[in-house]
Amino acid sequence: LIYDLALHCTDGKVTVILGPSGCGKSTILKIIAGLIAQDNGAVYLANKSLNDLIPADRRIGMVFDTYALYPSHDAEMNITSFFFFRKKTPELQTKKKELFERTAELLGVDIKHLLSRRPPTLSGGEQQRVAIGRCITREPNIFLLDEPFGNLDQKLRDEYRVKLKKLLNHFNVTTVYVTHDHREASLLADNLVIMSEGRIEQVGKMLDIYENPANMFVAEFLDLDDDAVAVNLFDADLMEESLPHSIVGVRPEHIVLDLAHNTGSGAASGMRGEITSIRPLPMGGKFHITVQWGDELLHVRQRLVKAPSLGHKVGISFVKYFVFDRETQARKLTMTAQPVG
Repeated sequence: LIYDLALHCTDGKVTVILGPSGCGKSTILKIIAGLIAQDNGAVYLANKSLNDLIPADRRIGMVFDTYALYPSHDAEMNITSFFFFRKKTPELQTKKKELFERTAELLGVDIKHLLSRRPPTLSGGEQQRVAIGRCITREPNIFLLDEPFGNLDQKLRDEYRVKLKKLLNHFNVTTVYVTHDHREASLLADNLVIMSEGRIEQVGKMLDIYENPANMFVAEFLDLDDDAVAVNLFDADLMEESLPHSIVGVRPEHIVLDLAHNTGSGAASGMRGEITSIRPLPMGGKFHITVQWGDELLHVRQRLVKAPSLGHKVGISFVKYFVFDRETQARKLTMTAQPVG
């Protein structure tokens, strides 16, 4: 179910809908495409309602993770399948040839050697290229892409994300892209939509959302560094400030450990802890460190010249932290301070 949806997709930009499985991301695409009818409201494209148009008349190009290719036709026929159901005229045949040649040229050597082969003989990555080629040949007003790399291994996913980004930049077509993959969203999104349980939680630029999450779900869900923990959450009663009925959230990179002193200073002073684990990160000189702070285990991401030893006593300071309402989980305020020492 989708609740109270109001979403504007900027013309010529890539809007990525990011959320956990089952939150309603794919349902939104199907509503836009006309494959599912919404209970109320309307879908507009260029200020014109699409409600009365059948899917075939909406000029929408779609790529799903299943690709939905015609198994008995070769790749070339699949790419030009949009023309199957059009009245055959010399003008249409000329246009078909022009569009196909342009598509093949844009996809380059990645597609040309596949044209005479049928989908059952193609790998997942090859089928994905054919599906994107078919989408382009339709000359759509909008692209809808539903986890098109979901069936590929990680190496191919990374490779084709970059290629798709170049392709979308070339066409400058309004695109709605659905994924649960944070790295994919980071690479492709001009604008990001965070969804949960049928509702839009926040819309904006990825970095803005990360730095200013609307609520606890967004703070926990959105992780720019693919780390184990996106935010440390604990009861606000542990803080020196008076923050009644609140939960505090601190990003791992917003915690500063003072290895020379066992008392921290700054936004939360007088704090001390003990290092319980440490591992290097693939970002030169950075470490992921866990620190026991009373009953809480803090996850820290910090650049260090030398890794400290386990059991080392450290001072703890918070450079920035969020304060969330305990009941509504909405962010009430953001606190910042400069670390001292």
